[in-house]
Amino acid sequence: TGSINVDSGMINLYSRGSNTAFPKDFNFSPVPLKNGKFRIEGKISIPYEVILQLKVGGQFAYISGGFFIEPGIQTIICNADSLREIPNIQNASMLEYLKEYRSTEYYSQDTIKNYDKEMAARNEYLLQYAQRHPDSYVSLWEISNRLKGGFDLQMDSAFSLLSDKIKSSFAGMLIQDDLNHLRLTRTGAEFPTMNVVDLQSKSQEISWGSLHSKYILVDFWFSHCSACIGEFPNYIKIVDEYRNKGFTMIGISIDTSAENIIAWKDVIKNKSLKWSQFRVSMETTNNLRISLCPTNFLLDGSGKIIARDMDTGQVSEFLSAKLN
Repeated sequence: TGSINVDSGMINLYSRGSNTAFPKDFNFSPVPLKNGKFRIEGKISIPYEVILQLKVGGQFAYISGGFFIEPGIQTIICNADSLREIPNIQNASMLEYLKEYRSTEYYSQDTIKNYDKEMAARNEYLLQYAQRHPDSYVSLWEISNRLKGGFDLQMDSAFSLLSDKIKSSFAGMLIQDDLNHLRLTRTGAEFPTMNVVDLQSKSQEISWGSLHSKYILVDFWFSHCSACIGEFPNYIKIVDEYRNKGFTMIGISIDTSAENIIAWKDVIKNKSLKWSQFRVSMETTNNLRISLCPTNFLLDGSGKIIARDMDTGQVSEFLSAKLN
């Protein structure tokens, strides 16, 4: 049960960790908010890390920060005026999360100005925390949350430090499966051959080494992704400058519904995208664990992964150094 200082709307839980690591009968369906009160019921056997989202009139009115729920009845108190707050909820996992995990050392990482160095420090902190707390579901879910950005060797190591009890739990086994799939797209691996569908709805297989390019950028996007579409003007410039110098760009849409496929084709036409565009099945997306867009992979001519999730400035800088 819960309360929030909003009269009405629809409220629901959303996974903070890996999207595949929740039981199928977990209740992510929106429930009505009445007079500031709501009740969410579901089945769990271990602690889970989640986020609350509230929509009023179809628009987001509140999104919490991550917090933990446990089996049993719990009460949560939210403040709609405090975006990304950690709501007030009492259980053992929350006590550990707030008192032990979010320590003085944890907060000191906020002062690191360089993003890559900050992420490296946070991963190292989590690795050490898992070593000290192998029986902790907080450790498990924080590892899961980091995996949304792709395979990470430190997170793989952190997971290996967890106890057999944690790793053999329902969520633990699914997160292990996530790691196995994410290894397919780790830096240094050969990017998997993919079955794709082109703009004429014809299926084909892409083998990256057969493209005869020095460098290939594989860009995953979808038709209603504003962040993806916002990158296109810069990509148009990059493709124009380097397409005859050994660079190939491949757009991969994760759109699957008939309506979204139409929208995908409209974006390609309206934005005058000049590089090859394909779409893939949900099965392919899940196999590669592509959970966020835009996501991209930079490959060498043989199809080996050089880097992941470069911004357009980094792509341009890399190609300028290698192809000019």
